[in-house]
Amino acid sequence: MITITNGFLQPYIKDLTPLATYRSKFFKYFLQAHHIPVRTDDLIDWEHLGQEYYTFDVETDEDWVTARLKETELSEYPELIVEMGYGKPICKVKTSTFIAHWYDFYGASGYQGISAVSLNLKYLIELRHDTGLFYSNFKIDPDS
Repeated sequence: MITITNGFLQPYIKDLTPLATYRSKFFKYFLQAHHIPVRTDDLIDWEHLGQEYYTFDVETDEDWVTARLKETELSEYPELIVEMGYGKPICKVKTSTFIAHWYDFYGASGYQGISAVSLNLKYLIELRHDTGLFYSNFKIDPDS
């Protein structure tokens, strides 16, 4: 049994279903099985995704990001799979919880980065510490 002990995630425990540990490479293999390219560091390879993608700065106001996410088609999906980096469980998360508290999920990663995908893999989003950018295959910022 996988236990969630991260303090950032405790308030949302009822909305999380642990699926695997990071060490299991579940997320990487899940993406690859569905033909989503993954870099050697297990991040989505946006350059080789084969579809348009969008970026904007992570330092954007947290409330602004939450409001924009609520307006996207992503919000219409009930659950996401969220990967929060090394040592954290990979979880199925209610989309409404993720959208409302995305910054806490980022905090749970140690501010290193998070990846989230809709269960049908139509929507991908990644917050990366190495570039300081949000990446998504759907428009979050209407001005991007």
